[in-house]
Amino acid sequence: MNRRTGHIANLRLLAACAQPSVAPLAEEARARLHQFFQECSDVGTLVETHGVAPLLYSHARQSSLALSPSVKTTLQALYLRHRRASEIRSQVLAEILRAFRAGGIDVLILKGAALAHTIYAAPGLRPMRDMDLLVRETDATRAQQLLAASGFQATTPNEVSDRHKHLPVATRRIQDMTVSVEVHHDLNEPYMGRRKVNFDELYPNRSAFDVGGEEAYTLGPDDTLVHLCQHGTYLLEPLKLIWCADIVGVANTYVERIDWAQLKRNLPWVLATVAMFGCLVPLSTRVKERLGTTPTSTLHHIGDDFDGWPRVSWKRLRSRGWRRAVGDTFFPGEWWLRLYYGVSLARSIHWTRWVHHPLLILTWPARVLPVMREWAIPAWYRKIFWR
Repeated sequence: MNRRTGHIANLRLLAACAQPSVAPLAEEARARLHQFFQECSDVGTLVETHGVAPLLYSHARQSSLALSPSVKTTLQALYLRHRRASEIRSQVLAEILRAFRAGGIDVLILKGAALAHTIYAAPGLRPMRDMDLLVRETDATRAQQLLAASGFQATTPNEVSDRHKHLPVATRRIQDMTVSVEVHHDLNEPYMGRRKVNFDELYPNRSAFDVGGEEAYTLGPDDTLVHLCQHGTYLLEPLKLIWCADIVGVANTYVERIDWAQLKRNLPWVLATVAMFGCLVPLSTRVKERLGTTPTSTLHHIGDDFDGWPRVSWKRLRSRGWRRAVGDTFFPGEWWLRLYYGVSLARSIHWTRWVHHPLLILTWPARVLPVMREWAIPAWYRKIFWR
């Protein structure tokens, strides 16, 4: 078994813990985690890479899995570190919400900073690099100024860039920990040609939750699921199991509140993305009914992430040999193709494999060059390759 094959095998086993609700695992999942501990030589590095260290520790403890002293010490240390980091972030987020409220700025908390308090059994189970806040474009500069007034090192541009969805990251050092905040004025990168998201279309559908005694808001369930599916299928960034946990967790938690019929009509790729992640982490029976398809563990190459150009440099690819370099780039596994291109199990993969994906790779410079030169993405390219 080569290194990549071993990584994929460990990933499939580790996926058993990528469930936000911590409860005793089913026998099959428990067996998979037991096998993971037996076969993985560097548990700490892998679980941190995928952002599931606190979840793994909690599931292992809840299911009474036997851990070696070294693995138990490593996971316990990571669990406690993330729990403390979460407490600090929650305190800071509550301060920010009070400052924004006093300044008359409406804000929506995005991704992990909201999910930690809404779908996870405890906030400390959802690690994150930074906290993402969405405000109106007209409020973005003032929001950044309020962060600076709250002790953040925050660069305030003269005007909001129409090339990026967020302002420069703001940082604040607290108790030997750096808290990072990104003020977003859009969910999509404007330079990529996608339609700008209207804050006032999202805000009425918001969901409320509590952070440190302060009322906070995040995207509604439908908007959350769409945003996570977009973020979790980025060509240039390796897949992380924590994204899988987020998406499956949102689908399972809000199954009765999500308008699945509308998503199927307008954004069918979202349902396909959920189904593909459901091949790794179990979806509830109710979600499977809404999807109209049953994720299968027999699908080829489950968990095998894209490993070709442009994610991997040609220099690295050439070291594998030209045959494998071309194969990794132009012929990735079926699971990833269905995941990235939103192809449901009810549809054939042939068009995507032999036409759609090769065209995307061959025309990739049409996406990169405009970004470098600050040009607009060609309309024909957007129509073909963007959901």
